[in-house]
Amino acid sequence: MKRFIAFWILVFMVGSVVGVQPVRKPFLFVKIDGTLYKSGDNIVVNPNQVLKITSSLEGGRKDYVKFPETYADILPQGQILQRDDSHLLYRLNGEDYEWRLKNLSVQYLTDSNIKVEYADENSADATLTVISNEFPQSYVRVILKATWELVQGENSSLEENVAEAIIYLNVSGANEVWFNSRNIVAKGIPNDSIRAKANLIQQSFDEVEANLAKLNFSVVPASIRTLQSNVNALHDAIHQAEQTNPGYKTTILIIGLPSDQPYKDIERIAKVKAAWDELGRLLQTTTEKLETLNSKSKSDNEKALEQQIKLYYNWRKQISQDAPDIFNRYLPEINQDEIQLPGNLYYIGEEKYKGDFDKNMIDFKTFITKRNDQYPEEIAKINNLYTRLQAVKLFDGMLRSYFASATWYQWQNNRQR
Repeated sequence: MKRFIAFWILVFMVGSVVGVQPVRKPFLFVKIDGTLYKSGDNIVVNPNQVLKITSSLEGGRKDYVKFPETYADILPQGQILQRDDSHLLYRLNGEDYEWRLKNLSVQYLTDSNIKVEYADENSADATLTVISNEFPQSYVRVILKATWELVQGENSSLEENVAEAIIYLNVSGANEVWFNSRNIVAKGIPNDSIRAKANLIQQSFDEVEANLAKLNFSVVPASIRTLQSNVNALHDAIHQAEQTNPGYKTTILIIGLPSDQPYKDIERIAKVKAAWDELGRLLQTTTEKLETLNSKSKSDNEKALEQQIKLYYNWRKQISQDAPDIFNRYLPEINQDEIQLPGNLYYIGEEKYKGDFDKNMIDFKTFITKRNDQYPEEIAKINNLYTRLQAVKLFDGMLRSYFASATWYQWQNNRQR
């Protein structure tokens, strides 16, 4: 099992599978010290405590493979020949189809307060060690990706399922956290009125972020004013609690800005834009190279074709960290499956397969022709997105100025400007 060092997710969610029931969206089972947790749960931990964590991916294609009677339309017309949790072989209309789990990778992400040690290279098991108690809240973010392969005769295709969960870790003691959400943490003495106001702030955070992500800039000023109003209401609620009970004490931590992710995405989109500029040049040179292949010997043709396929394969590989997430968030109309090399060409790029030269030549020419047709619309959408998202910088400056000027709560800056 390969662990990814970079923080990225390549997401090709499973589409609808025609069967008795649609497959469930991929999800995680996360166990910590033998207890099952769901995303968003909180765990109280102690300094120097060591926790054992493991995770498994359910739903998605695994539903189809594991429970074909429920999620697949194989029976009664077809015949199931072999099956287990990671493999399904069946015959339908005289043809054999085989789904198999090709790769499974897990990633446990956290901050400097928690140390992660994986059991080994091919395991979802790990240990979490609490190495600091000077924090109101830490977390472990679990990202698990399964790559499935469908084989039908000489044809094959890949499908990726990704799910993630986040578990929050709070150190026990006098500073125990009694309220926490993605952007708000309160510790001290619980209070229902303050809890309600903190919930409203989180809702406002989410609303501003959603409007920025949707490029719905006309309503952003109003949603920022609502956020500021809710922050002021929280201040008033704390003041009221202190007046009612002179011994009352609670502290508030506001984490980051609603504009953090869209702001970071500007740089990521710039990388995608540069990659698509490179793609334009690559498609042009590849098209020209393919036209000259027939003038050489077959041996030279094969090497030249493999070289061109490898060039596209390497280009596609380099965009894996940014493009999928950007397209999912901002440009879902761009079909990411059509950017990927077809199965036989993909394996040539990985240097795991050569196959028939004539078929590879036809397939690659067809693929490059289609990519040439798709490219102008793709680059136009990317350029337009990059231009429009610059407006985020204005709203980010407004939000940063507001939260950085606070005196009655702590604000945690989640990024460098």
